[in-house]
Amino acid sequence: MSDRAVTAMGLALAAHTPSDVAVSVRPLNGRDVVWAEFTTDDRTAPLTTESSLQLARAARAARSHRLPLVIVLATSGAAIDEGIPALHAWGTVAAAMVQCSGIVPMVMLVDGPAVSGPALLLGIADLTVMTAD
Repeated sequence: MSDRAVTAMGLALAAHTPSDVAVSVRPLNGRDVVWAEFTTDDRTAPLTTESSLQLARAARAARSHRLPLVIVLATSGAAIDEGIPALHAWGTVAAAMVQCSGIVPMVMLVDGPAVSGPALLLGIADLTVMTAD
């Protein structure tokens, strides 16, 4: 089984976890990338513990299989109703992204708000693109 198939299978299994973030391996301009994207229609949705853990899974998969990481972000910040676990979880994303630094390219597409702690993730990426939204 190819590395891409193994990565895709692992991310597909993670996709069954209840979360507002979908993760996959997809081609982008002829190159496979790990893609993580918020799926909720609520453009101000908070970053829940599970959503953060999905983003961390995507970053770890990108690093372990040497695939670029693309994250499409739109969040109002960590879910305050979840308290400390939500704060810890977005910190887990930051740690996973730092571990990718210098190993795989990271792109953040901001397609809505990027507020509070999760906004700090933008500074870890190699390239950040913001839409008019």
